[in-house]
Formats: sequence, C-alpha cells, structure tokens
Amino acid sequence: MVKDGRIPHHNKPNSPKKFFKYDEVLQSIENSKDPTRDAQREANAKKREKDETPSLMDVAGSYASAADMTPQEIENQHKEAQKLQAEVEAAKQEALAAGASEDENIWKSSIPEGT
Repeated sequence: MVKDGRIPHHNKPNSPKKFFKYDEVLQSIENSKDPTRDAQREANAKKREKDETPSLMDVAGSYASAADMTPQEIENQHKEAQKLQAEVEAAKQEALAAGASEDENIWKSSIPEGT
C-alpha cells in the first residue's frame, strides 16, 4: 500500500528510512477498505467471537479426580456407573430377544469393571 501511494510516509533529511504517522496510516487503511466486503468482515468478526457453549478444550481439566472428591461424590459416581451398566445390560437383553447374535463384539461396555 505504501508503494501504491495509499499510505503516506515521511522522510527525514539525510535518512533513507521512511517514517509513518499512526493516525495517517489508520485513516488510509479505513479509506481503502472495499465496501463490498463489509458482509464478509462482519461474518469473520462474528466467527471470532467466543461461543457461549463451552468446547471440549474449555472444560479440559475441570473434572475433579478421585483425590479431590468427597466420599459422597465418589459414591454418587459409583451409583451412576452401576445405573449405566444396568442400562447397557437391559439393551443387550432386548437386542438378544429381538434375534441379535451374542457372538458379536458390540456387547463390550466402555464402563470399566468394578466402577
């Protein structure tokens, strides 16, 4: 933009360097913006805004380890795991009753034993 003459620059006597005034540069950039791209600029700005729903990286590390949990919280987590295991078993029994094969590898639960 400097080569095109759209951004003004200043020279000091006996110096090969170009000097710029901040306000002049900002004004030149504003004046050179293409108005047909305003919609794209708005869309990009909206995309850069933080989404209200937390992403996986936002909640990483926010779960307490067993060392940080009270005995009651550990007990509640254990009960929840047992409830999920019972739901998996009930779904397995329904599928077997409907004619699914017990040899399939889909019956392995992602819930570790003894949880």
